[in-house]
Amino acid sequence: MIKFPTEKDMRSLYACFPIKSFIIRDSDFAIKQANGIDHYEWFIQLAKTQELTAWKFVLQSKWNDVAKAYAMMMFYYNQGIPDEPYFISPGRNGQSVEYFPNFSHEHFVIKDYFDFYADIYFLKLFSAIDDGLWQLLNVYFSLDIDVCEVTWKNVCSKIANIDSIILDSLKEIYNDDRYRIGKEMRNSITHRLPVGSQGTGISREEDSISFGIHDYVSSKKTVEVAKNLLNFCIEALEESKKLCVKCS
Repeated sequence: MIKFPTEKDMRSLYACFPIKSFIIRDSDFAIKQANGIDHYEWFIQLAKTQELTAWKFVLQSKWNDVAKAYAMMMFYYNQGIPDEPYFISPGRNGQSVEYFPNFSHEHFVIKDYFDFYADIYFLKLFSAIDDGLWQLLNVYFSLDIDVCEVTWKNVCSKIANIDSIILDSLKEIYNDDRYRIGKEMRNSITHRLPVGSQGTGISREEDSISFGIHDYVSSKKTVEVAKNLLNFCIEALEESKKLCVKCS
């Protein structure tokens, strides 16, 4: 029977998530209120403030979703997932390959829930550290990129026309192995085979087809990448706040 976390479990799991590091305060990404401006400029300033407030709320909501997914992912991880080794060959019953040799039926159920919440964690986290933060920067720096067109490429292209120092600072923030590895895992989850899946084991090269073992990512490795990525996000969010303060 699958287990679900109690209120006590959730309190303990939430206590392990650095939620205070992801609090978006009123003073974060805030513009300085100019004095002695005409009505039109005052209206533009008001609109920008309103937009920033809205996007800060969205970003905060995304971080809250990340916390929930992280707590649930860790709850099932802590139940125990004996997925190392991932396979043995030959298998115990004569098969050429036996996957998850140390699994009972319960372990398969636990892993299914773990994979589900791990997927949500990576999807929600990149929705925050990429889309959510870039939307804020788009408004803060008045890049005037349409909300549907806000991407890393477009943000960098616009900022390059404003200040090369800001651009270099942003690139330095995102030029991090923790981000790159996490992004690869997120892309695999979204567009290809989930990292914790058994996969096809089939590879193609020109006119040849070969059969083998899919590159499996263990639950332990998934959690390691998830924790490293979380630390990166704390640093990236803080550096982005500082960057906005410097440029205000």
